[in-house]
Amino acid sequence: MKILHILAGVPPGSGMAESVPTLCRYLRQRGHEVTLATLDGPLSEAAQAAEAAGVRLVRFAPSFPRALYFSWQMLRGLSALARTSDVVHVNGAWTFPVWWGCRCALRARKPLVMSPRGALNPVYLKHSAWKKRLAGWLDRACLRRAAVVHVTSEAEREWIRNYLPECETKIAVVPNGVELPGKNAERRTPNSERRRGETGGASVRLPENAERRTPNSERRRGETGGASVRLPENAERRTQNAERRSGERKTVLYLGRLHPLKGLDLLVEAWRSVRSSLVHYCDSALVADDQQTVGSGQSAVGSDSTHARMNSCTNELLLVIAGPDEQGTLKALKEQVARLGLEASVKFAGPVYGEEKWRMLRSADVFVLPSRSENFGIVVAEALACSVPVICTKGAPWSELQGYCDHAVVAMTSVKTRTGRAGWWVDVGVEPLAEALREALSLTDEERRIMGENGRRLVELKYRWESVAERMAAVYSGCLRG
Repeated sequence: MKILHILAGVPPGSGMAESVPTLCRYLRQRGHEVTLATLDGPLSEAAQAAEAAGVRLVRFAPSFPRALYFSWQMLRGLSALARTSDVVHVNGAWTFPVWWGCRCALRARKPLVMSPRGALNPVYLKHSAWKKRLAGWLDRACLRRAAVVHVTSEAEREWIRNYLPECETKIAVVPNGVELPGKNAERRTPNSERRRGETGGASVRLPENAERRTPNSERRRGETGGASVRLPENAERRTQNAERRSGERKTVLYLGRLHPLKGLDLLVEAWRSVRSSLVHYCDSALVADDQQTVGSGQSAVGSDSTHARMNSCTNELLLVIAGPDEQGTLKALKEQVARLGLEASVKFAGPVYGEEKWRMLRSADVFVLPSRSENFGIVVAEALACSVPVICTKGAPWSELQGYCDHAVVAMTSVKTRTGRAGWWVDVGVEPLAEALREALSLTDEERRIMGENGRRLVELKYRWESVAERMAAVYSGCLRG
């Protein structure tokens, strides 16, 4: 089968720039002839890998006006590519390559598959609304004439239904895929072997081993604005853990675009709440320790050991935010962090790609996606592939986090609590995020391992690129059969 994929560009850091070339590569591995037509510019690692694997990469020079990704070369050359293909798959919306690709496919009488790739999210439609209404009639015309409208989630299917109800009968749901890191790479090295991460010039000590913390198996109620905080069994044990883990931090990771819709402002506020809860508990625990000290006839005021334990207690948590800045979000987040006094516990790592991205995911104790609105959220699947528990808001379609369970894994352990899921799927907001973070950070090693195995198995069963490419090829074959 000869398949032509079209999209506006494949720059590093773009979701489509990763998912579309990777799909092309796996289709090529299945024996199909695949061409990826795009505009000239920076190439993502996924695009480079696709070309190296035998995908024909055709790049057209952009022309003025650049706002709509116009290209005179594409105007002349895309028609020929469409005529020599069996199926034309157009990705995106509101750009010249989308409209012209659709026109070329229809003129050549080739089956047209359209993937809006989240562009019809109602939240996105509200931004630059007049421009999108102006361009929308072209997109609607293309969608109406497409043989198949491809979406990556049930949430995106609902957006299409609301945007253009007459397309409901030709919607195909095929998720994005994820490349699984090897089993040997997913486990962490001992804590003593620290790695250095780029965090805006600072060195971040990331935990590297799941086998490091004593269980915190008892839930107690703390005075945290009515929230429930999971605490160690007693102050003595808590103190011992703090002393044992001096300099060690539990790491919560966000990795993705720094964009207002990603909800990072909510995450920072939730982080402040989590740290406040910990500080309150530490105060209570240390007061108990001091009372015991005074009772033994010693002075506790100004005790070096007391202050050391306090510092260890409050500095054991680290939030790492990694990704490229968009729309001045990074500046706003740094100002928010400074205003809340969180500079010591929040680090900005900048954009990370390739192996550095996977290393950072594997090093995290918890991954969090606080998005206000998301059509899929491929980084969730990537974190799950690394056996890392995930916190995700209901702005992204990942209800499977709290509903999926590998019963074979659970059967091999005596742990009976919180073993039926791979993470948390919570409402968009500060307090739901804070409560999930408190619970996630209090996981025992065994609970974290089970959640990680559940997540890994979920990805293996549903989101491997091999199976995604097979499902997509079946969609193309259905188009050819009519």
